[in-house]
Amino acid sequence: MSDLADYLATLRRPRTLVGAARRVATAPPLKSPMLVEEEAQLDAERRAGSAAYSPQRHVRVLGALIARARTEAQAKASGSAALRRAT
Repeated sequence: MSDLADYLATLRRPRTLVGAARRVATAPPLKSPMLVEEEAQLDAERRAGSAAYSPQRHVRVLGALIARARTEAQAKASGSAALRRAT
């Protein structure tokens, strides 16, 4: 998936989960390169009612995805990526 914002728009998650994730999205994003896969695994655990499911971790991972999508959107809007390639 090339555009994280498009991916996030396709997710169907509980409102309370997304609301909490938006609040933590202002924190520095997690540095995991596999956030999408981790979020999908956490959602599968949530849906299955797994005892291993961690709501706190799910909020942090989803918040990191939202923060990363915002960062990407800001970079596209500012044109800084094109400027870096030109210099």
